Amino acid sequence: MNDDFKKIITILKYLDVKINAPSDSMNFESRMILQKLTYICQSIGMVMRYTFNLYIYGPYSPTLAADYYKNPQLIKQSVSSSDLNQQEIKACKKLKQHLVSHDLFQAHKVEFLEAVATLFYFKNLNSNYNDDELFKKTKENKPYLRDRIIIIALNVVKELIFDKDQVTSDLKQELDIWEKAED
Repeated sequence: MNDDFKKIITILKYLDVKINAPSDSMNFESRMILQKLTYICQSIGMVMRYTFNLYIYGPYSPTLAADYYKNPQLIKQSVSSSDLNQQEIKACKKLKQHLVSHDLFQAHKVEFLEAVATLFYFKNLNSNYNDDELFKKTKENKPYLRDRIIIIALNVVKELIFDKDQVTSDLKQELDIWEKAED
């Protein structure tokens, strides 16, 4: 079993995100949460060796799927022997603050995670994409996602990427505008 999978279980516990064992063929939501949250974690700097490609519902890793199908008991028991380092704890705090505590995460968890992960995928593909290009690529790829979810997810991606302590005043103003757009 991959140690990165143990790290994912630890992250889920830290974030207080509860899922059912994804090996259940009827448990699509749990598999989506694991896939998207793992990709988002990697996108904000957590080191894991999962390789992702863009599939129908966003970034997907066959290796991660193999890990959770082989080890559903770890999710059922929510047991992990993995410890998070300081950088990973800092990333988890950002995830908790900007992603997991967001109203959209509570109300539309799967769609919200899919939008955030897909936006990260396109941003990772081409770091020069601006907001309009990221929105357009995501909407073309996910026409069923509501514009509002994509726009709010884009704001969350920005929050997760940037360290507010090091953000310029111009960017803080832009982030404030995006936060107001959520209302």
